[in-house]
Amino acid sequence: MNKFIISLLGFVLLATTAQAQTNKGLKFQAKIKYTVSGALMNQAGASVNVRVLSPNGCVLWEENHPSENIVNGYLGLVIGSGNTQGAHPVGTTFKAVFDNSVNRSGLVCVDSGNNPTASTTYLPTPNDTRIVRIYFASGADNILADFSLRSSGYAVNSETLDGKSVSDFVLKSATAWPASCATGEFVSSVSATGAVTCMPASGGGAVSSVAGRTGVITLSTSDISGLGSAALLGVGATVGTVAAGDDARFTKINGVAVSATAPATNQVLQYNGTQYVPVALPTAPVTTVAGRTGAITLSNLDISGLGGAAILNVGTAVSTVAAGNDSRIVGALQSSAFNAYVASASCTSSQSMYWNSVTSTFLCQAITVASSTNFSGSLVGDVTGTQGATSVGKIRGVAVSATAPVLNQVLQYDGTQYVPVALPAAPVTTVAGRTGA
Repeated sequence: MNKFIISLLGFVLLATTAQAQTNKGLKFQAKIKYTVSGALMNQAGASVNVRVLSPNGCVLWEENHPSENIVNGYLGLVIGSGNTQGAHPVGTTFKAVFDNSVNRSGLVCVDSGNNPTASTTYLPTPNDTRIVRIYFASGADNILADFSLRSSGYAVNSETLDGKSVSDFVLKSATAWPASCATGEFVSSVSATGAVTCMPASGGGAVSSVAGRTGVITLSTSDISGLGSAALLGVGATVGTVAAGDDARFTKINGVAVSATAPATNQVLQYNGTQYVPVALPTAPVTTVAGRTGAITLSNLDISGLGGAAILNVGTAVSTVAAGNDSRIVGALQSSAFNAYVASASCTSSQSMYWNSVTSTFLCQAITVASSTNFSGSLVGDVTGTQGATSVGKIRGVAVSATAPVLNQVLQYDGTQYVPVALPAAPVTTVAGRTGA
């Protein structure tokens, strides 16, 4: 059996006195008395938690009223004016709580005992109402009561029309309207004064004809012809026309001036440091090849025609290529010093010379060759056969033909093996894509 009886006295929408455009919330009034004795509750500083729930128990709004006095059983507070709590959706305004056009997710949903459930979404239908849940402690007792909120809640959202506030509409009571308009006139607002007046169809800003016709007009794809000259792009060389490709008003290329001099046949535009000017393209921009002029046919002997240009200028002076013993090569061992080191080593027969980094000199050591006499078995690889009868039949794994070469022949790889062939007298076969002399 419940220890308390809570009687709802009513919900009242509170709004500002000026045109009632901004609501202050809903005033909640209830009477609380003890069930057995019928005595009215009196409690000072009650901390009252208020939740507005969806029909399926999801918290759409939550706020606390930390210090409410209950006198002679009367509890009165304004829903929407308390300290909002984290359980109500982030960014939700009190007006939006009663909007049935928006699906909501990520909510905290509770059962009749205020215990969280697994649900987190609310998909409203047009006629959904809301539940106001009042919860507070009185001594060792927890008081929880639900109240159905119907028309009063939707009055909170009625201050807008389809999301538009009063400032978005023309108010008849605040605007001077004409008594009537004549046939063919239309209503227009004068922006300077805000007054509304009648405008004739032929007045400024009115469309008098479309495609050359008046009245009720239905346009088709062929109506471009009805536009006449208005559909033509004004191309020309005068002011107010679109410049053609040969228009004299084109005087620059990417911001660089072009000379007014008319070009001759086969001339090109050349930048002279200030502007583009027409010049003749040189017929022979290359003056000489291999020291010769005119029509030149190169051959494999033309390297000699380069003369001194084909000689690498090696020396010790400025602008020459440094030789190996050039003093300009810092840290290098000069030939004179190298020769002195070799001479000081004084190696004898069967000795090899090596550099000693400790003494920074060349020293000599005996060459020891291990005996290879009387080994058994045959060699394999590039060299084959037994000791005393070896033969080199390959070079790095590529076979060498057994055909004996003749004088001046070289070994040439024919795709399978090296074979002896005569060296061609003119190894350069083509120059500039041409053959012969």
